[in-house]
Amino acid sequence: MIFPEESTPIPIAFLPAMITFWHLLTVQHTEYEITTERIITYTGIFSRTIDELELYRIKDFRIQQPFHLRVMGLANIVLLTSDLTSPKLVIHAIPNARTLLDQIRELVEYRRDAKGVRSLDINQYVGR
Repeated sequence: MIFPEESTPIPIAFLPAMITFWHLLTVQHTEYEITTERIITYTGIFSRTIDELELYRIKDFRIQQPFHLRVMGLANIVLLTSDLTSPKLVIHAIPNARTLLDQIRELVEYRRDAKGVRSLDINQYVGR
């Protein structure tokens, strides 16, 4: 009786390393261009996607420092927006994140003033 060759499965311990490598590639192949009017994000390893976010659409800002970034002096900047295609934009692994966030905040205020845009927050629990 002839048995088919047994395939060697990828060791389970190797899988996290592959996932980490893929995330590193993704971060390395993501570029951010910040202008006085918008943030342009270029993403993709094989195919390329270009997304533009108007600065006046940014509603809130956050800095996240997971342990693995904190030990390297890096942080993620999280921008919460009113944009339909990018309601949450994360700028990954940024050195001096506080300085960049302050610059983005100033540009957002400038663009809102230039366009005459005002934000209106309506609490969905009013009347309860």
